[in-house]
Amino acid sequence: MPSAVLATTFDGTQYGYPIASETYALFYNRALVSSADVPRTFEDLIIFSHDFNNANPGMNGFVMDVSAAYYTIVFTTAGGNRLFGPTGADMTNSFINSPSAVEGMRFFQNMRDILDVPAGDMNTAFADAAFASGNAAMHLTGPWNIGPFRDAGLDFGVTTIPSLPGEANPPASFAGTRVMFASAYSDYPEEAQMFAQFLISPEMQQLRYEITGALPSMPMELDDEHLNGILAQLEFAFPMPSVPGMAAFWSAMEAASSNIWEGHDIQEQLDMANMAMVGN
Repeated sequence: MPSAVLATTFDGTQYGYPIASETYALFYNRALVSSADVPRTFEDLIIFSHDFNNANPGMNGFVMDVSAAYYTIVFTTAGGNRLFGPTGADMTNSFINSPSAVEGMRFFQNMRDILDVPAGDMNTAFADAAFASGNAAMHLTGPWNIGPFRDAGLDFGVTTIPSLPGEANPPASFAGTRVMFASAYSDYPEEAQMFAQFLISPEMQQLRYEITGALPSMPMELDDEHLNGILAQLEFAFPMPSVPGMAAFWSAMEAASSNIWEGHDIQEQLDMANMAMVGN
């Protein structure tokens, strides 16, 4: 089921109309890595980055915000592991400290070898600036950076996130969805639903993209190679859960990600994050 539909569905019933979606993907600088040579796995990304870093002192093969839970969540999703369970509604367990999540974050921690920058410095501003200035070959970021990178004069591509060890497909990223609802208190419920259905029609999705640049909530080909790269990753994205525990997720996972990057015990950090979210 597409992430946009999942985001509007509860207990098998769809309550809203998804009109736009977004996620993040792998951006790459074509002056530093060709489309044919972009790593398809994180294991290959590490190999590429080792070689690139050695050949280009002061530059990086790969950058990302290593503290942002929005991005580091991908390392916890191997084997179908999902935050707050398969439907994102399990309020008894966040699954952020499951064996799959621990193993994925161990791989994340090992990436410090190719990106030896403290978590406090390896933030979004640093990563964006490194890529925009041509000092990084690859960057994990989203569609909001397409305009700025174009303005910087970069020749870049966008593709799906490299797969995790043992996985064939790209890892699951967070998806954000904009939704329209027909009010139950409307004097014209049928007309409201007809309008909402019009908003998710292919023609309106295309027009909305042309006017606003917003990504469609349904699979469709756009005349923009960069946004098509985001759409390709969106096929593997999952909606951010809406359970109460998400209120604690961001700060808890940010702290865990930062500490893990700095070499702290992975299981301990993820256990603390889980406790902050669900209390056990």
